Amino acid sequence: MNLVSGEESGVEVRPTSWSFRLGLLSLALLALALRCVHIFFIDTHLGDAQIHDALYYQDTAQAWWLGESEAVHSRPFANQGYIAALKLIYATLGSSVSGVLWIQAGLGAWAVVLVGFAGRRLFGNEAVGLLAAGWLALYAPAIHFDGLLLIPSFSLLLSALGLVCFARVLSSGSWPSLSAVALGVCIALSAALRPSQWLLAPLCVLAFLWLRPVLPGRRVGGLALAFVLGLILGFSPLAIEQRVRVGEWIPVSANAGMNLWTGNHVGASGTYQVAPFLPYPEAGLAGYTIPSEKDAFWFEARKRTGDPELSLSGASRFWLFETGREVADEPLAWVRLMGRKFFALMNNDEPRTNADFALTSHVSPVLGYDPIRFGLLMLFATLGLVLLRPGDGRVIAVLAPFVLAPFLTCLLFFVSAEYRHPAAPALAVLAGWGLLQTARTLSGRASLSLSPKQKLFGVVALLVVTVLAYFPTKSRLHAKDARAYANVLSAPDFRNQAPEAEDYQRARLLLRDPAIAEDPMVMSTLLLTESNLAIQFEDRKATTNFIILDQTLWKLDPETMEELGPLRMNRIRRSQMMRAALLCASPHVRRWKQIMKELQYLGCTGWEPAALLLEKNELDAAEAFLTRSEAVAAGAPELLAYRGWLEKKKGEDPVPFLEAGVKAFPRVALPAILLARHYMDEEDWLKARQNATLAMRREPQNRALAITAQRILNASPWTRSTEPPVKPQDR
Repeated sequence: MNLVSGEESGVEVRPTSWSFRLGLLSLALLALALRCVHIFFIDTHLGDAQIHDALYYQDTAQAWWLGESEAVHSRPFANQGYIAALKLIYATLGSSVSGVLWIQAGLGAWAVVLVGFAGRRLFGNEAVGLLAAGWLALYAPAIHFDGLLLIPSFSLLLSALGLVCFARVLSSGSWPSLSAVALGVCIALSAALRPSQWLLAPLCVLAFLWLRPVLPGRRVGGLALAFVLGLILGFSPLAIEQRVRVGEWIPVSANAGMNLWTGNHVGASGTYQVAPFLPYPEAGLAGYTIPSEKDAFWFEARKRTGDPELSLSGASRFWLFETGREVADEPLAWVRLMGRKFFALMNNDEPRTNADFALTSHVSPVLGYDPIRFGLLMLFATLGLVLLRPGDGRVIAVLAPFVLAPFLTCLLFFVSAEYRHPAAPALAVLAGWGLLQTARTLSGRASLSLSPKQKLFGVVALLVVTVLAYFPTKSRLHAKDARAYANVLSAPDFRNQAPEAEDYQRARLLLRDPAIAEDPMVMSTLLLTESNLAIQFEDRKATTNFIILDQTLWKLDPETMEELGPLRMNRIRRSQMMRAALLCASPHVRRWKQIMKELQYLGCTGWEPAALLLEKNELDAAEAFLTRSEAVAAGAPELLAYRGWLEKKKGEDPVPFLEAGVKAFPRVALPAILLARHYMDEEDWLKARQNATLAMRREPQNRALAITAQRILNASPWTRSTEPPVKPQDR
């Protein structure tokens, strides 16, 4: 292939016209305006709240900025470059989340300018540059990520800058070695943000080797040395910072093996999934994903290897080999998994890892009405690839590394919108060329000089990409992220500062959205918001809202409970009990007599009035209390237990109620211990022992319950028969 075809292929670049500069400036201002409006809506609905990785980045960077020793000396695990960038911004401008987002909006606009220059230089055509810049200015996922404290905003800028540097290396301009150094710096900084971006380095080297014919008179070895120098210069600051902070030379991160296993183990879906051995977060707690993953993977690796001294890097190697073993054991399953990954990679849907595009597009009209998404960008990029001229091989060589590195990251690990996002600048350049050629053809200013084979290839490629991009996927609501943001908005931050009333109102608006309001998990999270608001601000209305929500959750139908599953149901019920108990413990709530009664019927004291009435044999009063409680909290295990004990005292069969209490949520010990006592009275020692043991297993920390259960076990004739005979002097 003739790699270069004259001036139009980009070897000689004409001086930039003022019309091009003005057009590029206009597009940059448009991009900045869209991002600023989007950030306004994000700030209005979410405030400074961040979730998952973004919460970890924010709090770690702020802890660094405040000089907290645990953060300063912690061992790096993942994505340290972004935390370092946040630390630098906080040190310069103060710890303002909004300030970071405004900076990212500016970087997003600057990336638009860089893509415009890259398109112009690669194709030797200013219209291509303007169209490429327009694609990126309007690209909805780019606007989405610029409004979040996440890596892709910075990665996109470095990818666009790398394109410009690589294009300048191959142009006839002066100082190509300086451009090679800058390219190496861009790649190293990008890898500091996400280590998988090191894939760019060998891919760029391969591109250099392929393009040797277009580098006449230049010392390729000198360019290679300049490129390596750039890699070293870009990587050194973070490496030195970590050496000074931690006290040893360590890799950029130690999570490669963990991520590889997450995306490739038997049972993986191809997108991000929480490992089955990770602890389930407690209701109402906004935990950090990255540290919890590190600890869980590290502990599991130590458990599986039997080595309690296994290092973090050793754990990463273990998961690397564990992935290889599982793939070798189930090769066909892995091939099918790779197919699912490829489908997810090419689809218009934005695979969720942290904050979901579904939520931000719901709260921000900028995204809600923006049609420029991955599917459309990929379709026109494919069209641009099909319509490349014979002399445009250098264009492929420059763009390919910046597309392949993000795509290979998704296929090697798991598919994520964050992982594929750095491919957007290169795809925008191709899409700009594809749109220009289409417009020229439709207007009659150019004709497509393609061979029959090229036309067939083009039609097939476009059909395949269209089908993959727009094949319907399961619709995903924003309930999960709404709950995550509400948890953060309704809980103290890492400095233990309580939320403001405005934060609670934001959480309420998120969770009362009609699209998700009937989701039981959403209602469970709203309990946290209402109870914290009632406690912190003595808000009587919030307490009333809590009572209504709590009653609704106790009335879930069996089909919904089965769909939620035992894990979620147990979590919901425990959250209900815990939040009600906290309300009852508040002095100002105790003064609200009617509300206090309603909360007692909802079990804020564990329905202890029923126990006291039964102990006093005031059966009519006990039945009245239980009947009133069952009207609002039907199916509560404690209520079923006390109802069963009431039936026993009345001479009826308590077993149906007690057994239903044992099976009910949350899984508590009271029904099991009462059932054990009943069977002890009936001298059915096998069932008595079984239920006493179950009660101890459910609440091992309950000392009074453990003593009662042990007495039941000791009362068994089987237990007594194994005891030594009592001597006369011991009587």
